[in-house]
Amino acid sequence: MADIDVLSNDSQTDIFFRAVDRLQLESFIGALNHDHKSLVIVSPYPELLQYYGDVVIRRLHKKFANVPMEVVVADDTDAILERFNVILSDLSFEEATKSRDLSHPEKILVIQDAKKLGVHNLELLVRLIQNFPGAGICALLLFETSNVQTTHIFRDNNRFMTWALELPTADQKRNTFEAAKKTGQEDIVTNFFAQLSAAEKS
Repeated sequence: MADIDVLSNDSQTDIFFRAVDRLQLESFIGALNHDHKSLVIVSPYPELLQYYGDVVIRRLHKKFANVPMEVVVADDTDAILERFNVILSDLSFEEATKSRDLSHPEKILVIQDAKKLGVHNLELLVRLIQNFPGAGICALLLFETSNVQTTHIFRDNNRFMTWALELPTADQKRNTFEAAKKTGQEDIVTNFFAQLSAAEKS
């Protein structure tokens, strides 16, 4: 997935194309803080995934400044198992399998191209997070797919939230542009919408 330099500066204001997207993010931050839930962001558009993935990561860095955030290569299943083993090695089985009263997650795993894991490894990741709540591990997965049904693995799991992204409508684009003008970010938004339009056509 190509990097997109959109609103990458922490001093800039995050711009949301749809009101529901802002609500989704705020809901997740609250659920992560209180219930240690993980998040799966789903869209067929890699540009949109990267954009909101960056927004979420910035929010996580700000909200959980002392929580380690680790990028995991999606096609390396051994890396995921290794990270869990290292974390679990410091806990007894009873500690690892029971929910602890943690004030925040102890580690956030970021998987930027989650579909490369395949169904078997995704199910493994879900089981590890669900069966070992005491490890305090949460995950952010960026899932590029046009078939939301492929994320059924997460949909019925109370440890995960799913956020399905859609392209903004013409009205939403206009509203976003007007909001961006107020913060001097209209050029950034214009360029990003051009990328989205090109992606949609292709």
